[in-house]
Amino acid sequence: MWYGKIDELINRLDGEASVLVKNLSTNEVYKYDENKIFPSASMIKVPILLELIDRSCERKINLDDVVEFKKEDIVQGYGIIKSLSPGINMTYRDCALLMIILSDNIATNKLIETLGMDSINEKIREIGMENTILQRKMMDAGAKKKGLDNFISAADLLTIFEYLYSHEKYNIAVDILKKQLCNDLLPVLIGGNIEFAHKTGDLPGVRHDSGIMYLKSPIFVAVLTNNLKNDCDGITFSNEIGKIVYDHYK
Repeated sequence: MWYGKIDELINRLDGEASVLVKNLSTNEVYKYDENKIFPSASMIKVPILLELIDRSCERKINLDDVVEFKKEDIVQGYGIIKSLSPGINMTYRDCALLMIILSDNIATNKLIETLGMDSINEKIREIGMENTILQRKMMDAGAKKKGLDNFISAADLLTIFEYLYSHEKYNIAVDILKKQLCNDLLPVLIGGNIEFAHKTGDLPGVRHDSGIMYLKSPIFVAVLTNNLKNDCDGITFSNEIGKIVYDHYK
């Protein structure tokens, strides 16, 4: 059976893993350690996107309003804004796009400042993400030294992706997730063009990918890894699970 193949991969992996697969039409589920808490890396950007869309729907934020990025906003890590000239202006809509499809840390931090960390965490709790918390901005080494970090679980990713999928007002968020340009994990071995609304995240020893594959039925997938002895093993692990899931549900 297809899930036996996933079991074999988990048993061979030199590191920690959590895997959750759900057919959103039939509710068929495969799960392995789905409530285990992991460093979120950039997966925390999905609830930030959710809170932004809610604020827009409540007319508290206009997605086409413009924000300025100054020299003091620059942080390293993923993204393109760090390579642009200081003083660039960008809409909240474009910030959201860059936060998701290029995992831009500077755009993310601007949205955290705008929305407020407390409000984002309140939204996380409101929709039932029990093991997820945002405690610091991206690339905030000072906060991390104080023991503040961001966390998430595969079960919580199912919660938020099902929430996005089942509410029409979040179609804009799903459309952004479908434009993902970081595609080195779950989709690599699939080939062809499938719609996949997803987000990736990585840190040293950590490789995550999660979202909804639009096949004959919508299929939610989450693969989280931590404490990898070799990051390449985490990449291959996710690649192979993506192929197993696709072959079963295509």
